Amino acid sequence: MVVIWMDARNKDKLTALVATGVVFVLVLLTAIATGNGSVSIGDTEIRFIKTDSMDGGDTGYEIGSVPENSLVTITPVGDISEVEVGDVVAYSLSGYTIIHRVVSIDDERNTVYTKGDTNYAAEEISADQVYGKVTGVSTTLGFFVGLAKDRLVMAGAMCLCVIVIALSMADIVRARKAKGEGE
Repeated sequence: MVVIWMDARNKDKLTALVATGVVFVLVLLTAIATGNGSVSIGDTEIRFIKTDSMDGGDTGYEIGSVPENSLVTITPVGDISEVEVGDVVAYSLSGYTIIHRVVSIDDERNTVYTKGDTNYAAEEISADQVYGKVTGVSTTLGFFVGLAKDRLVMAGAMCLCVIVIALSMADIVRARKAKGEGE
């Protein structure tokens, strides 16, 4: 068993670090939950998956099933030559972002055929519509974004953060008063 000794100063730093981390995570989850379902960090997009069209079980590909309420990371592709059959891609269609698997590429016509893993028919799209490739999937983080979409859960989490910050501030004030009396 490891016992970590913390003096008041280290405890204050740890509390501030934890509070900052919690606030950062809440802001990130809120941005994804209340925006258009995505947030960009550098050139990587993190997107919340709202449907089950890619939840087809084991596919044998690097990116397998993408269940509803998952988070995916999307990295940009500069050219369709970076995409292969089996890749899960992001493309724009009628103002929406679609995440589907590439089932065929027609280089001569500059088209890509994509299909959700649970869909029966493939869609033909222009290769120019493909803007990114899914490089990661997280059902756990997606679960938390789903919670963040629930207003009651989010209000409770914010109240909890306010309470933790208030208690931490009270501890800091008490410690400073005690230090002032001890001198």
